[in-house]
Amino acid sequence: MRIAVHHRRRAREAAGGSFSAAEWLALVAEYHHCCGYCGLARPLQPDHRTPLKRGGPNLIANIIPACGPCNRRKGTLTEEEFRRRIARDPT
Repeated sequence: MRIAVHHRRRAREAAGGSFSAAEWLALVAEYHHCCGYCGLARPLQPDHRTPLKRGGPNLIANIIPACGPCNRRKGTLTEEEFRRRIARDPT
């Protein structure tokens, strides 16, 4: 819950929009508490499918649960760009 509150405040300042802690927990449950990219059960953080820096909204529809390593590796790529990168170079 603390993650969602911190993320919501930071993203709201940058892009507007928000999602609730309940929405975040429901999304994590949809992914069975696993990373939406690598599928591993690790601590999760909200990742924007289309990054805020590239005009993505801070709405739950633009969020995917990601582990720290995947989130850092994705950087400012879109979800589609990152999935193509993973397909080319899985390491």
